[in-house]
Amino acid sequence: MGSKVFSYLEADLPVLISPEQIFMADMVTNTLGAGVAVSFKDLYRLKETVRATDWDLIHQNIRKARTEWTYEKHSHRLGAFYEELAATGRRRG
Repeated sequence: MGSKVFSYLEADLPVLISPEQIFMADMVTNTLGAGVAVSFKDLYRLKETVRATDWDLIHQNIRKARTEWTYEKHSHRLGAFYEELAATGRRRG
């Protein structure tokens, strides 16, 4: 699955993301538990945030995400979306 977030996960790296990226920040921090959201205005507290983070848990979550969030497991959803899109386009045209 293409995005910087998934590239980081593939590289076994935690994700540092802005909470202003609402959907992806929620996915990284809540759904996957694979990183930390830090706003630009709170960067001065980054050192505290890094020290307070359970990096062992985040790395466990990254390994889990790497097995669950793969192209192979989700490509059928993408295929179904494109098929539906194509069918809708044929009906309109």
